[in-house]
Amino acid sequence: MCGIFGWIKSNSQFTNDDILSAQNAVNTLEHRGPDSFGEWHNNNIFLGHKRLKIIDMSSTADQPFFDKEKNIMLV
Repeated sequence: MCGIFGWIKSNSQFTNDDILSAQNAVNTLEHRGPDSFGEWHNNNIFLGHKRLKIIDMSSTADQPFFDKEKNIMLV
């Protein structure tokens, strides 16, 4: 199974240390999906994903997914 991690900071923006902490948290999910990983963050939202490739082995199934305009993102 894959693993996901999310963090929302409602009162401030992410610092570089926050982003490193979030990346470390995603890395603890290595056992959930060692085949691929992805992350996305903006000022106060971080989403990370570890992927276990079972059905679709191609990189087109890597997450996060974006719509064509890159307005919507899905993990």
